[in-house]
Amino acid sequence: MVWGAMLDADDALGRHEWLIAPLLLQGSASPDARILLAQPLDIASLIQACPDLLRQSDTVEWDEAQGTLKAWRRMRIGQLTVNVQPLAKPSEEELHQADAERHPR
Repeated sequence: MVWGAMLDADDALGRHEWLIAPLLLQGSASPDARILLAQPLDIASLIQACPDLLRQSDTVEWDEAQGTLKAWRRMRIGQLTVNVQPLAKPSEEELHQADAERHPR
């Protein structure tokens, strides 16, 4: 199950792409928590100041909708994905591994 957090509709923080929200209120009427306290986060400045936090991973995945393998490069800080880019062509090894995962023997 995916849980989220929401700002009030008229909250000025809604214009920011990234927020740190240390204070949430989880009610019983909604699966999403209400953000009570938040601070904007400049993710580029964080990465520049602390580049060791960033981890890169390349994956090859089956795209059901298009019926093809696709390769992606993901940049993450912990479990937070901060950037995803398609890769032009995966290596032969990556293609074989993705095919083996899709068709286990």
